[in-house]
Amino acid sequence: MVVIINNICIKTYKCLYIYLTYIQNMKGLTAIIQTTENCNLACKYCYISDERKDMNIEVLKTSIDKLSKAIDKGGRLRITWHGGEPLSRGLDFYLYAQELLSQHKNGIHVSQGMQTNGTLVDEEVIDFSKKHDIGIGLSIDGPEDIHNANRIYHKGGGSFTRAMESLNLLRKHQLPTGAISVFTKKSIGREEDIYGFFKENKLNVQINPLALLGKSKRNEEEIGVTSKEYGKAMSNLFLMWFYEKNPTMKFDNFWHIMGAIATGTPTICTYSNNCCGTSYISICPNGDVYPCNRFSWNETFLLGNIMEQNLDDMFSSDVLQEFRNRKDLKSCQPCEYHNICNGGCSGSAYSHTNRIMSKDYYCTAIKTMFKTTEKALRTELEKVELRG
Repeated sequence: MVVIINNICIKTYKCLYIYLTYIQNMKGLTAIIQTTENCNLACKYCYISDERKDMNIEVLKTSIDKLSKAIDKGGRLRITWHGGEPLSRGLDFYLYAQELLSQHKNGIHVSQGMQTNGTLVDEEVIDFSKKHDIGIGLSIDGPEDIHNANRIYHKGGGSFTRAMESLNLLRKHQLPTGAISVFTKKSIGREEDIYGFFKENKLNVQINPLALLGKSKRNEEEIGVTSKEYGKAMSNLFLMWFYEKNPTMKFDNFWHIMGAIATGTPTICTYSNNCCGTSYISICPNGDVYPCNRFSWNETFLLGNIMEQNLDDMFSSDVLQEFRNRKDLKSCQPCEYHNICNGGCSGSAYSHTNRIMSKDYYCTAIKTMFKTTEKALRTELEKVELRG
């Protein structure tokens, strides 16, 4: 990373990132469409309800119709096909979704992604995703023993080998992919192994802290981590990556943090003050709509049902006002990173405190990550200025 920064000046870096920020924040909406609650894995930190429903065709049709109409001409609709395991819903379901989307473009820009555990990716899935330009994201927690500690099949046994086969298949077909990883107790003290794994596999990754939802709440003693533990580990990972002479991957966490520090504008939902119910929504298999998938199945945050209400009414819901007020959290006002953190993730706050009007449980970690990143950036950029 230093190699890259050493070839640019502060002004160029800022201008570039402001432009990228503008592109990413163009008026639009991200819809996390949970097509199924079913999954062939039994991950120890799964947040899905125990109902295990599939989304039917009518809910899909209505969702796409109302989502498309909610976007102004020239705006962006970003769809993330999610679950459960979305591929367990079958490709015919997604083929029909493509037919529906082709009827509803109306001058809007539509992009699609799918987050999968990687165990059901095959040649047919690859061909489908290539044809319809659907990005495939994998859930991989790192080296085999770390991954298999939590991402297991219902009858036991880890899913690492199958997930890596899917990664290799995506690479064989030259399809770009990235990973989402969950940081658990098994990850503590294993920063070098984790970095080595993603570096060796040239795999970009977003490492999320454990959210105490669903099974993870019941398994907290076994898999939970403290904010201090997460922050220390992530900072160690950042420094390994930042001072890598020939980086082969990037940590999405720190890519966004660097951009926020350089421009004063957060570009990821975790630190944004306009995510839940403003630029993001989640639609459950039965059509229930929530501000984010982390709040799915919690009746307190139910905005309505896509089959019965329009999105404008849902976005005007009193439920969302509290989310919009989080940027004014009194406990966050003195913090030097308040304007680019905005209290952190409301889902993380709620899962640990049962209140969204409290700061992110991982506040200490976030502050550590911001400080570590800012210090490294300033040091290297000052060297560039002195040389220039």
